[in-house]
Amino acid sequence: MSDRYSNDRRGSGETSSRSSGANQSIRPPITDSRADYERQRVTTERYYGQSDRTGGNSRMASGSSAPQRRSDSRGYSGSYGDNRNSRPQQRSYAQQNGGRDAYRTDERYAPRTSQNRASGAGNSGNAYHRDEDFYPSTRRTTPQRRKKQSQGPGIWLILLAVIVLAFFGIRMMATLGVGTPTYYAGLSVNGIPLEGYTYENGVALLRNMVDNRLNSTYTLDYNGRTWQFTPASDIAAHMDVETQASLAWNIGHVGSVFSRQTQINQLKEQPINLTSALQYDSGALDAFIESIRQQIDVEPVNAEVRLTTTEPELIGQSQDGYALDTQVLKQTLIACMENGGSQVLALPVITVQPEISSDTAVGGLQRIVDVSTDASMSSKDRLHNIQLAMRKINTYVLEPGQQFSYNAVVGKRTEVAGFKEATAYSGNTVTKEIGGGICQVSSTLYQAVLYAGLKVDERNPHSMTVSYTEAGKDATVSDNANQDLKFTNNTDHTIYIYAYTEEDPVTGKIMARVVLYSNPLDYNVVVENQITERVDFQRVYENDVTGEHVYWSTDEVLKQYGKAGCRCATTRIFYDAETGEKLLTELMSNDTYRPLNEIYWRGIHNPDGTPNR
Repeated sequence: MSDRYSNDRRGSGETSSRSSGANQSIRPPITDSRADYERQRVTTERYYGQSDRTGGNSRMASGSSAPQRRSDSRGYSGSYGDNRNSRPQQRSYAQQNGGRDAYRTDERYAPRTSQNRASGAGNSGNAYHRDEDFYPSTRRTTPQRRKKQSQGPGIWLILLAVIVLAFFGIRMMATLGVGTPTYYAGLSVNGIPLEGYTYENGVALLRNMVDNRLNSTYTLDYNGRTWQFTPASDIAAHMDVETQASLAWNIGHVGSVFSRQTQINQLKEQPINLTSALQYDSGALDAFIESIRQQIDVEPVNAEVRLTTTEPELIGQSQDGYALDTQVLKQTLIACMENGGSQVLALPVITVQPEISSDTAVGGLQRIVDVSTDASMSSKDRLHNIQLAMRKINTYVLEPGQQFSYNAVVGKRTEVAGFKEATAYSGNTVTKEIGGGICQVSSTLYQAVLYAGLKVDERNPHSMTVSYTEAGKDATVSDNANQDLKFTNNTDHTIYIYAYTEEDPVTGKIMARVVLYSNPLDYNVVVENQITERVDFQRVYENDVTGEHVYWSTDEVLKQYGKAGCRCATTRIFYDAETGEKLLTELMSNDTYRPLNEIYWRGIHNPDGTPNR
C-alpha cells in the first residue's frame, strides 16, 4: 500500500481527509451466505461486548479475531458519500441488492472510512494505510428479519372454534334473558302467570291475589237467605306465596347455562303451575258449614200409613225433604280460597224424596208375601192361643235394619196373659201346656220370612214333624228352653206384618195367615226342602186299666197316630225379578225329626175270664 493516510497519527483518533479529486473505491459485491453473515455477526457482538467493558475507546489487542474496521460514527464511506446504515438508506440498499443485507464475499464487512474527505488529496479511492489500526464502527447493520413460518390450518381451526363458541354463547345468553331479571314464559303460581314480572313485582302480585281471595267476603245464597263468609277472619285462612315465588324464580335462573337453557325449553312444552299450600282452621270451617246445615235441612214426610186389621191404608200427604250437601260446599269454599271465583255462591241443597209419597201411595205398598197354614184340626183352646199370638204380632212395623224377636213381641205364655192349656210337643211325646199351639204362629211367620228373603238370625225345628207345615219350614218357640225366632229386615224398605186367622171361603177350613207388605222387591224366592233320610215309626200298646176305651184284651183302640221321622235339607234360591236369572242359593238348615210311635189302647180282660198280664 501507499501512504494514503500519511497525515493521520496513529492512536490520535483523528481521521485523514481524502483528496477531492481522488477516485472513490467501489464496495465489493455482497454475496455472502446467511451462515457467513451469522458468523460475522456473532464475532462483531463479541467485539463490542469487550469494547463496552473498556469504555468504548480501547483498541483491540494485537491478533484479535474481531474484524479490523474503523470506528466511525457515520458508518461506511465510499463513492456514494452518504451513510448507508440509516434506516431509509438500508431499506433502499437492500432493495437494490435483491432484498438482502450487505456483506462481502471475503467473509469481512466492507470497511468504513471517515466522512472527512480531504479536498484535493492525492490519493484516490477509499484505501487505508496498511499499518493503520482498524476501528470498527459503533453502528451495526440491521439483519434481515426472519420470515415467519407458515402455521398451517391449525390456527384457522382454533379461530373458527372461538368464533362459533362466541356465537352460541351470545345466542344462549340472549335466550336466557341475561340482563332481564324476570320470570320466564310458562311459569305461574296459583294460576297467576308471572311471565315478564321481576321477582319483587311477582311476589307483590301474588300477595295481592291472596288478599283478594282470603280477605274478601263471600255471600252464600239459598232461596233468598244469605250467609257471609270471610276466610281470613272466619277460619284464619292464610297462604305462603313467597316460597312458591322463589321456587318459580329458580327455574331458568339457577344452575349452569346449559341446565338453564334446558329448563326454559321444557317450559315451552310443559308449563309449570306451582300451588301455594292453603292453611286454615279446619274445625272452624266445619262448624261454619254445620251452622248453615242446621238452618236448611228438613226431613222428608212420608204419606201416613193407617194399619187396619187386614191391610195397611195410605192417608195424608207426603212432603219432600231438603239437605245441605256439606261436602260439596266445603270443596267449593276451599276452591274459592285457592283459585278464586265468584263471590256470590249458591248453596248446594239437594231434595230428599219421601219413602212413601202421595203420588205413589196406591201402588207404593205391595203384598210381597202371603203364607197360610191349616189350623182347622186345632182344639178350641189351641185355636184360642193361635189367635191371641197373631193379634200380638199383627200390624207390626219392621224398619230397615231392625230385628224382630217372637218371644219379645208375644211375651210370656201364661194364663194371666190370656193363654190356655193345649196340646204341644215335649220331646218325642205329645203333651199339654199353657200356650199350646203358638208354635203354629211362629212356624207360619218363619215361612213368610223365608219367602221374603229376610235374614234369619235364630230358628229351631220341632223334635218331630208337625201336621200343619212341611219338614224344614217349621219353627218352635219356648219360654223355658230359650228357643226363639229372630230375623232382621235387611231390605231398604219398611215391612208391615199382618197376622190373623180366617176361614177359607172354598174349603171352610180355619187358616192361620201371615201377610207382609212393603215396597216391591227386586227378587223372587223359591224354598226347597229335600228329605234325605226317613225313619219309620213303631206300633206300641198301652193297657186300658180302667176299661174306659177297651175292655177285652183281644180288642185294640187307636190312641195316637204314628209319624215317621226324617232328615231334611232346606234351601232358599233367589232369582232376579225382571230377568229370572238365578242370583243366589242359600242353605237354610239341615234338620232331624224323630219318629212318633203309633199307640193303641188294649184291654186287660181275657175272654176266658183270666186276667191279661
